[in-house]
Amino acid sequence: MVFQPTYLYIKRHSVTGLCYFGKTNRSDPIRYLGSGQRWSAHIRKHGKQFVETLWCKLFTDRDECMRVALTFSRQQDIVNSSKWANMVPEDGLSNSVWKGRAHSAESKAKVSAAKKGCRGPNKGQKFSAEWRANLSSAHIGKAAWNKGKSTGTANSGSFKSGFVPWNKGTKGVMVAWNKGTTGCWGAPRSAFKPGNVPWNKGLRAA
Repeated sequence: MVFQPTYLYIKRHSVTGLCYFGKTNRSDPIRYLGSGQRWSAHIRKHGKQFVETLWCKLFTDRDECMRVALTFSRQQDIVNSSKWANMVPEDGLSNSVWKGRAHSAESKAKVSAAKKGCRGPNKGQKFSAEWRANLSSAHIGKAAWNKGKSTGTANSGSFKSGFVPWNKGTKGVMVAWNKGTTGCWGAPRSAFKPGNVPWNKGLRAA
């Protein structure tokens, strides 16, 4: 892959003081706000208008860009430091050397802290009838995402081969839960048969 001229930059949120070290191939690194999961969530929460550029430099040599980026990442300990929003060391390229690696406990804590108090992108948003109609038409003819998948309910495969019913081994009709009990107020059920005089006949409510 051909190396493109790349800017390394340092951004800071002027209100919170949190910093971010990154790279970009865009022509204007000053207007560019920066990327990164924690950094993006942070500036959305505290205001993008307060992002300032502390430093930036253009690199045209791949090896030099990578060396400077990794050296700075190591010296400033940008992953573990609470002053920085970075979750992985910056390599000046595409962070491909870190792809697939598990995040450290410090990185996970940064993500968790950044997401606290942030609303979901669609929370409280009302969609128009036209938007809903377009969404509905887009799904016509497409199979449901959970088609053929079992959800563990009785209607989705609980009676398939190998499943043992809860009442296996029982015989006959189940006995009613209230068999042998008396009726309301403790009176025998026979008391309410035709011909029996109710105990409260002739009484008027207060």
